[in-house]
Amino acid sequence: MNQIDHKLKEVVFRTFVGFEGDVTEDLGPETVDAWDSMGHLNLIMNIQERFGVEFDFSEIMAVETIGDLRNILIGKIGDEE
Repeated sequence: MNQIDHKLKEVVFRTFVGFEGDVTEDLGPETVDAWDSMGHLNLIMNIQERFGVEFDFSEIMAVETIGDLRNILIGKIGDEE
């Protein structure tokens, strides 16, 4: 597991307290009860804070899964974070 995946996993568990599933690339609102509109914004804010990046509106709206977030992060900070 690389640093991006490790940090993403930490953020998911911190954001969605009580979630005990696996953090996979296809994880999204359909599989996390707390991932509603407010949960989505909290997840984005926590990721921005943890990784020191900012998402623009189109990126925020494009996120449907953890895999989407991972791909955006790789584009912003590279794969070796």
